[in-house]
Amino acid sequence: MAASAPVALLGDFSKLEGDEKARALAKARQRLAKIEEEVYITEERYAAMLKSVADLLREGRERREEKPSRTSSLPNPQETKQIFSNIEDIYALSELFLEDLRYNRALRLVIGDCEKYAKNEEDEENAAKAEKARMVIVRDNPIAKEVMRVMVMGFGDRGESDTLTDIILSYLVCPASLAEIFDKFIPSFRIYIPYVTNYFQDIPNKLLQNPNRRIRALKEKFKDGTPLQSILVCPASRIPRYKLMLTELSKYTLESPEEKVKITRVIEKIDKLARHVNDEVKRCSDQRR
Repeated sequence: MAASAPVALLGDFSKLEGDEKARALAKARQRLAKIEEEVYITEERYAAMLKSVADLLREGRERREEKPSRTSSLPNPQETKQIFSNIEDIYALSELFLEDLRYNRALRLVIGDCEKYAKNEEDEENAAKAEKARMVIVRDNPIAKEVMRVMVMGFGDRGESDTLTDIILSYLVCPASLAEIFDKFIPSFRIYIPYVTNYFQDIPNKLLQNPNRRIRALKEKFKDGTPLQSILVCPASRIPRYKLMLTELSKYTLESPEEKVKITRVIEKIDKLARHVNDEVKRCSDQRR
């Protein structure tokens, strides 16, 4: 996700004036919007990948329960635990995290569209375009549709922008910003600790090199071109990836000092968690010696 920032953003932004400052802000807004969208899209892909593993493990359990006397073609419970650790718990957490990200994304879409509508409503042609864009968003996004319904019920189509924002924020049950969402979930991200410690003891890779038929059958289940080892590494590297995303958000958050402070605090928390995870990995490695 790392990208080179506009030169102006890397210097002292407070010294910029006039058109130069406006251009820097415009570039920052564009990059910030792109990063916010990437946070959502990458989590959606990550959750889908975890779901494929969780579904496979569930199917294996169901087969063993239906025919306990017949040896399953998939790894036994002990092998499954050694390979995948608590990946099903991580999947459940990712779905909860993604749900809040979906609400946040809908919020940004609706507010952004309302701002365009308010800006262009005096221009008949642009107002028509803005209204059309708004209806596309509402039609394609069920969460945005419900938010818009409640908003229109309370204030009508032409309420003040601040008022519209307030009612959307009061309706949503999740935090309003990405920094707040991450802050809400950081305590739960400790669920990654057992997975990461298991992964970096190299237990999964050693088992996957086992030539027995159950392990071969497991690998066969992932014939979509994604090596199982590539799937297993994703949760192990997730906490550092979240930190990278937040660092990028902070870099381009120029118009809201308050939000930048929030992001900075969240980065500090997730960095502390990452250090704790590393300490646990080291402790487990020392115990094995």
